[in-house]
Amino acid sequence: MRHILLADIFGFTGALQALADQLPGDWQIIDPYDGAEQNFQDEAQAYACFQKVSGVDIYARQLSNCLAQADNERVNVVGFSVGASALWQVLASDMAGRINIAVGFYGNQIRHALDSEPRCPVTLVLPESEIHFSVPELAASLIRYPQVKLQHSADLHGFMNPASVNYSAVGYAEYRDWLHSLLSNRAGPQA
Repeated sequence: MRHILLADIFGFTGALQALADQLPGDWQIIDPYDGAEQNFQDEAQAYACFQKVSGVDIYARQLSNCLAQADNERVNVVGFSVGASALWQVLASDMAGRINIAVGFYGNQIRHALDSEPRCPVTLVLPESEIHFSVPELAASLIRYPQVKLQHSADLHGFMNPASVNYSAVGYAEYRDWLHSLLSNRAGPQA
């Protein structure tokens, strides 16, 4: 079984590789910068770079291209922030059938694509709150889709990334262990 991690706006980092190393199986990391490590000073700089060189649509195409190369093998995909938003786009496409387990963490751009219905099960981990929109309103919009399962974190957007101002060591450990359990116990499609 193949496994893919979709990076957030910070792209490939040692911390993301460390997470991949702590999860079962071998993981491929896809990021907006083609694997080139960036040295962003803060999230504003990372977001500006992401907008300049990529964007959610381009990122979703990267994931689709990778899935297309998976032959008939099903793939587990975990995305963070813009990675989760790119995953959401792919879940509404023909490529969704290639995905075994789909998990998206704090994909705030999903709110701009609520008319896209996922074609396979996905678990979305929502943060406690967001600055630019209401998380409860987003959750209410998402529960109309039977394929969507929601997890509500007590942490904020970015809690899984040590480079984020919202990083939470406790939240990271909790959800790393949750992912490990989910991936270890679910060889087949999500129920």
